[in-house]
Amino acid sequence: MTRSKFIILSCAALAAVCFIACGGYGPEQTVKIQVTGADADAYDEITEKIKTMTDGGGHMTYRLNNTITLAPVTDLQAFADKIDFGTVTEVDEETRTVFVTIGDDEPTPVAPLDGGEPAADAADSPATPAAPADGNK
Repeated sequence: MTRSKFIILSCAALAAVCFIACGGYGPEQTVKIQVTGADADAYDEITEKIKTMTDGGGHMTYRLNNTITLAPVTDLQAFADKIDFGTVTEVDEETRTVFVTIGDDEPTPVAPLDGGEPAADAADSPATPAAPADGNK
């Protein structure tokens, strides 16, 4: 078998496996939910929750690492709007992927070098402390 035939057959086999794994639903009905910050128990709960969020009575779910694949879902944004088990950080229409963060992954504010209180918004705090008002360094 030539290399090009092997590659073509491998791609066809992979497409068939994906089609079967997705319960026969096409890519326009399949959504991926990529979850950050969840433990193993949370994935089980999330999987059970999203099964109720599909279009129609039947559903298909498949999990690999931190990504859950689900079908049928025709309206990606409407599906993302239903998510209440974390914070939707991005909806990628092209790949039909919803990115969800569980818990608090926000950066912790750091106290300034002068010993004062952390800034209300860490992004607003200066990268380097301002020079003292009396001109000493």
